[in-house]
Amino acid sequence: MKVVFMGTPEFSVPVLKALHAHHEVVLVITQPDKPNRRGNKVTFSPVKEYAQKNELPIHQPKSLREKSVVDEIASFKPDVIVVVAYGQLLPKEILNMPPYGCINIHASLLPKYRGAAPIHRAILENEQKTGLSAMIMNEGMDTGDVIHEVELEIEENMTVGELHDRLSEMAGSFILETFEKMENNRVKRIKQSDQDATYASKIDRETGKVDFRKTTTEVHNIIRGTDPYPGAYALLEGKKVKLFDAIKKEDSSDCEPGTIRYCDSNGLWIKTADGAVVVRKIQFPGKKALRVEEYLRGNENLIGKRFEP
Repeated sequence: MKVVFMGTPEFSVPVLKALHAHHEVVLVITQPDKPNRRGNKVTFSPVKEYAQKNELPIHQPKSLREKSVVDEIASFKPDVIVVVAYGQLLPKEILNMPPYGCINIHASLLPKYRGAAPIHRAILENEQKTGLSAMIMNEGMDTGDVIHEVELEIEENMTVGELHDRLSEMAGSFILETFEKMENNRVKRIKQSDQDATYASKIDRETGKVDFRKTTTEVHNIIRGTDPYPGAYALLEGKKVKLFDAIKKEDSSDCEPGTIRYCDSNGLWIKTADGAVVVRKIQFPGKKALRVEEYLRGNENLIGKRFEP
């Protein structure tokens, strides 16, 4: 099939690769280039980098609502438009353009976790499974009919970075399975229940703030649900310490939550409301992230200190 692909981040690339290998990608649309954090160098999106390397036509409109943009897409006469983490809603003129519709690959089991941050929210909310959904897009935010889904178990200590990568890897074969259904008229459209819908709001730096007065499960989910971005943190003697790679432990002691009960090569054993977590990697301000056993080789032992509420 002739495909127009819309996507921007690294998560989107495996889908583009699969489509490029098995179908005809006639146009790649991605977000405009942006300067890096220092402002002195323009960075390309991972999707643009792949498209350039493979000599695929690229367009980077600021808006999809301009008539010239709609006309350009129409000139390629796509059979289908595939959207994966593109970053803009599509206007009705584009949604109604291709014969097979506009297919969005979303990283949740819809109608759960519609919106911007479904992978983070699945872990933060202690979900035991998530997956990928393919839907025929409409004018709403992730509200279209679902035509294909695949599930993935969320392992107990899986971080959001690990879950992101696993779902991204799955997405390439997933889009090909979806296309096979479409081409063989085996698509069953399932309307989403708005009553059962939940929304995955955006993540910011405050999402990673840890309060050890919460339960072990809640603390554990915040640490792994923001690893590597934006990073969990707590204050220790006024310093913002980032926390990575945590596991849950039982602890019936009467220590105050946030107290570092042990600090050794195994990590920081930190008391919570109903147990403990062992944090195995930390980062102090202005320093690189270190395994706790590395940190202890040149720094003071933190045993007995307490993270602030």
